Amino acid sequence: TPPVVTDPRRAEQWALDTLGAESAWRVATGGGQLIAVVDSGVKPDHPDLAGRVLPGIDYIRRSAGQPYVGSAIDPLGHGTHVSGIIAAAAGNGIGIAGLAPGATILPVRVLDSTGSGASSDVARGIIWAADHGATVINLSLGADVDRADKPADPTMRTAVQYAVGKGI
Repeated sequence: TPPVVTDPRRAEQWALDTLGAESAWRVATGGGQLIAVVDSGVKPDHPDLAGRVLPGIDYIRRSAGQPYVGSAIDPLGHGTHVSGIIAAAAGNGIGIAGLAPGATILPVRVLDSTGSGASSDVARGIIWAADHGATVINLSLGADVDRADKPADPTMRTAVQYAVGKGI
C-alpha cells in the first residue's frame, strides 16, 4: 500500500513531483533495497530515518589506522540530507518524504566535517559497501571525471568496476 503523504515539506520536493513519486509508490517503495550512502555519514536517529539506518563504517575517524566499523555518524549533515532524499519516511507527518521510503540506508563515511575527503577512502567505501550487501551505492560528491586527456583516479575506476561487476 502506498503511503499517504502527510509530510509538511512534501510540497517543496519538486523532484518527487517530476518523478511521479506517488504513482511510483503504488508499484514499489524501495523495500528490500540496501542503499549505501558514501558521503559524510548519516545521523541514524534523525526522525525521518530512525529505524532504517544500519551500522556503517567510518573511514575518517580511524583507530590505529583502521576504519571504525559500526558507526558513521554525520558531523556535516550532507550524508543525512542525501539519505533523506532517498529514504525518508513518507506519511509520518514529519519533514519530507523519500523517493524510496521502504529502503534501508548503509552509511559509509568518507568525507570529514568540512565535506572533504580522499578518493582512496571513497574507493574503499565503494568496495566495502559492495561487500556488505548494498544493492545501490549513492555517491553525491565530486571528483575528477574520466576524460581522454585526464584519466580519472584508477583506484576509483577499479572500485566502481568492482561494484558494477557485483550487479550494483
